[in-house]
Parts: sequence; C-alpha cells; structure tokens
Amino acid sequence: CSDHLFISIIQTLSEQLEIDELYCRTHLEHFVLLLNKSHNININNRIQNLMCEIRKQFTEINPSDQFYFQINVYSIENNSLNIQSAYQRVKYSNKEEQTRKDTICYYNEDSYLQALYAKQIENDFTTSLENNEFKPFIQPKIDLKTKRIYSGEILTRWIHPTRGLIPPSHFIPILEGNGSLEKLDLYILNLSLQALSRWIRDYKFTITLSLNASRSYIFKESYIRQLNNLIHYYDIDPRMIEIEITESAILHNKEQLIEVINHLKANGFKISLDDFGSGYSSLNMLKDFSIDIIKIDQEFFRMTNHEFEKGYTIISEVIDLCHKLGMKVVSEGVETKEQVDFLTKSHCDYVQGYYFFKPMPLEEFEKKYVIYNKKDL
Repeated sequence: CSDHLFISIIQTLSEQLEIDELYCRTHLEHFVLLLNKSHNININNRIQNLMCEIRKQFTEINPSDQFYFQINVYSIENNSLNIQSAYQRVKYSNKEEQTRKDTICYYNEDSYLQALYAKQIENDFTTSLENNEFKPFIQPKIDLKTKRIYSGEILTRWIHPTRGLIPPSHFIPILEGNGSLEKLDLYILNLSLQALSRWIRDYKFTITLSLNASRSYIFKESYIRQLNNLIHYYDIDPRMIEIEITESAILHNKEQLIEVINHLKANGFKISLDDFGSGYSSLNMLKDFSIDIIKIDQEFFRMTNHEFEKGYTIISEVIDLCHKLGMKVVSEGVETKEQVDFLTKSHCDYVQGYYFFKPMPLEEFEKKYVIYNKKDL
C-alpha cells in the first residue's frame, strides 16, 4: 500500500511540475516541493489539484484505502534566503490538530520564532543547571490573624548570564513539554530543603515551605520516593512541606491523582489546590480530593468596578465553604490595603502578594528574617 502511494505521488509530481520546479522525498512519507509562483497565482488551487491527482491515481489500485495530506507552505519573498532556511521555516507552519481531513497550513512567523526560542531554552538548560543559574526564591505568606509570616512558596528564577532574568512563563512550559521540568524542580527542592534544614539547626527558625508539583511528573512513582528521600536526608518533618497541585492536573487522571494525594498525605505532607477559580474549578474537587489548603487564584482580584460586588461575594462564600469543609484558605495576588481589609473581614486565613512581599532570593530572606528569627512584619 505504501509503495503504491509513493509511486502515485512521484508519478503525479513528475507529470505536474514544470521544468524549473523541484521535488524530493526527505524521509518516510515527507516530500518537499519548490514551486514557481509565476506559473500559477492561486497556490491553494494548485496544491488542491496535486492532492486530487495523487488520490485519483492511488485509489485506482487501492480503492478501499484512505489517507490524508498535511501540507505546509512557506512563500519565499526574500531572494537572499537560502533553501535550507526556507525549509526550516516551512516546518513551523501554523499546524492544525491532526484530523481525518486534508489540511493546508501557511508559515507563521510567530510560531517560527517561538520554536527557535524553545530550542535555545532547551540548549541552554543543562549548562545553566550545572552553572547554578537557576535560583530558589521565596514569597512569604502572611497569617491574617497574627500578621506574621507562617509559610513561604518556593519559586524558580533563571538568572541567565547574557539574557538576565528569564521569567518562569518563558521557560517552565518548554521544560514541562520536553520532560526536563522534573529535573529542575528536584534541583530547586534540594537547595530549598538544604536551606530549611540550616535555618532549623542554626537559627531555630521554622517555616512551612510550599512547593509546586507539575502534572508532567506528579504521577510518576519516582516522584514521591525522591521527595521522601530528600526529606529524610535533611531530617525535615514532612508536615513542614506543602505540595501545591494545580487544578489542570486534576483533569488528566482524577482517580490516579486521588491515589497520589492520599499517598503524599500518608507520608505526612500537606496538600494545597493552587489557582482555584482559574477556569477549571468544580465543587467536586472540594468533595473528592483530600485537600488541606485552597489557594484562591489572583484573577479574582483583577476585576473591573462593576464586577467588585459579585467577585467579592464569590470569594467570601468560597472562604466560608472551605472552612465548613475543614480547609484553610490562601488568597493570592493581594496588592492593596482594601483587599487585605476585605479578606480579614471575610476570615481568610492567609494572604500572599506584593502588598506584603515580592518573591526574594532565599539568601535575602535568610538575612532579613531567619538570622534574627523574625516573623513579624
């Protein structure tokens, strides 16, 4: 069947292409065509005709077999661009999801630049990790009743030697996609637990650390084992560690995630549900999962004037519901005194945001608060 298809493609291209046009097979079922636009202004019609002719020749021999074309098109407007560069660009056309239909996709500059950037991030990652360019930062959380630091979220910052501070949103999705995020998170976890162990031993300073767990590795059996190994190595009470799970992780495998959460809690860890209200929220999450802490997403506080009343009513009711279910509540993205006053009035347990603290390096936090055993604002 595949041989017949290749014969149909080659025969059609040989017959249909002009003398100044080229085609070649790069690998497997992938072909590259170099077409002269002056021969036919409507490139879409020309591609459609080629697909129809190939399918016609093939089905004459294999009438019951089906196949679909994925055509990527790049228009060479710059005569100085070599053919290899043009070929690299056509691979980054605006691809659609694989469907049971023929598709023609045209090159998109943004997609190409994003792919190049992702490749640079991937190439720099290992060297940057070896050179200690990834740093653990901490953003303290405040107990609204006592106005004292009760916990801190560990965040990752990439201080690149030539590009400076690379925002997490620029590299986390890339590393999550290629499987490198687990390695980075374990590296940051190791440094953070090392610091926490030193704070407890040398300064008698105790604090709960919250750590983000990505859906890309939380279901791996090795994750909990590695987490436990580090906790035991640094002799840290697991109750001082809070594992933050995003709502999106719940969508992938609910039953398996319930097992993971129960396993973590059996080992003494606290569990928090991050970004509650960011788009996937369901009351079933509060019912089905053994959650200790709910983190209200900061988007709730980015409201227009006419949304304030409804938004604040929702926040207040969520806080009340969580308390009735035995859960604590953290509000993220708190930036104004008005928000702090409202959350205090609504009996929110903890807040996190720029109003009190921006994320800071662990070393800075240690100098300002740990050495003096200071938790008051």
